[in-house]
This record gives sequence, structure tokens and C-alpha cells, in this order.
Amino acid sequence: MRFMSISGLAALSMVAMSSAAGAAVLDQNNWPATANFFGSNWQQEVRSGIAGQLTRIEISILGEPNGLSFSLNRGQAWQADANDVELSNLAPVGGVLTIDLTAANIQLDIGDYFVFSVFVPPPAPIEPPPGGICACVIILPSPPSLGATDDIYDDGELYVAGLPFSDLDIAFRTYVEPASTTDPVTVGEPAGLLPLAAGLAALAAFRRRKAG
Repeated sequence: MRFMSISGLAALSMVAMSSAAGAAVLDQNNWPATANFFGSNWQQEVRSGIAGQLTRIEISILGEPNGLSFSLNRGQAWQADANDVELSNLAPVGGVLTIDLTAANIQLDIGDYFVFSVFVPPPAPIEPPPGGICACVIILPSPPSLGATDDIYDDGELYVAGLPFSDLDIAFRTYVEPASTTDPVTVGEPAGLLPLAAGLAALAAFRRRKAG
């Protein structure tokens, strides 16, 4: 019969913990865009469905503008105090503006609200040709805009200038790294394992004498 050494038993003194949240998971999913709108003085209200750290927001942008700015504030709309997060000089890739919020360490419980806003700058004005009036047809490009859905998001409202706008919601997705739900469990202490080791050693000696 083989017995574990005292050092091996001491190694049992460890804290067993369930793995905390690993990768972020999709929480709120108001996608894809089915409409679009313009404007800047608005806030999209969002309700968290997963407890944990808000790590990323993806927002639908039509067009490929540069110089976008983003802000986020905890609480329900309309938020008029200082923003919790402000970012600038952003640009979408493939029609998606990805906001990395890992460094902001925004911890949410289920049911917590926050609002976000994105300012999409208008296109630069077209300069008239040298000499003044141009006797030609100028085709203006479509200005960049925000992708939206037809008011199908049930956990928040789009607000414009402090008032709910019931026709649309921003097309967006949020990602949360879930919080751990299991507390640490202590398996054993080295001092408490020493009597057990001594008892096992005595039992081994007794069996050897009996076998002899």
C-alpha cells in the first residue's frame, strides 16, 4: 500500500475556485440595421442582461467617416452630468464602430442601465470651383449616418434632446465578461494535515508488522 508523503499532503492545501469569466459574451443584440438617421444630440439607453464587466460595444455606421466621438454614462436616459467615458478620433471598419471599454472597468449588475452616444461629423462642404459659379451638375455623396432598427429593442429607448424617440433605436451589440458566481472554497490547511499524515504512517507501520 502506497501513501502520499507529507509534502504531497501539504500540496492539498490550496484554494479551489471556479474559473472566473473568460472571454466576453454577447449581451444585448439590437442588430442588424434596417434604417438610418442623422443628428447628434441623442442618447441610446441600454439595459444590462448579464452581471459582469462591459468590455465592448459595436455600433452600426453607414458610410466610412473619420473623426467620430463616443460617450457613455451610467444610469437611465436622459443623462446630463459628466460622462463616465469619452473617446474621440474614432473610425468604423466595414460599417461597424467598435468601442473597446476594457480599460474603463465598467461593472454592471443585471438590470443596470447606461446610455451611449456617437457623434458622426457631417461631410466636408464642397468648395466652389475657381472662378465662382459652375454650370454643371454636382452629385453629392450620401452623408454618413447611424444604423438603426425599427424600435424593436425592448430594454431601452432612443432619446433625442432629452425626449424619447419611439420610432427607432440604434443598431448595436454589447459584450460583457461575466462575473464569477462561485466563492473560493478552502480545501485544507498544512497544519491540519500533519496529524493525518502521522496517522497514515503509523497505520502503514502496523500493517507491515502484521504482515511480517
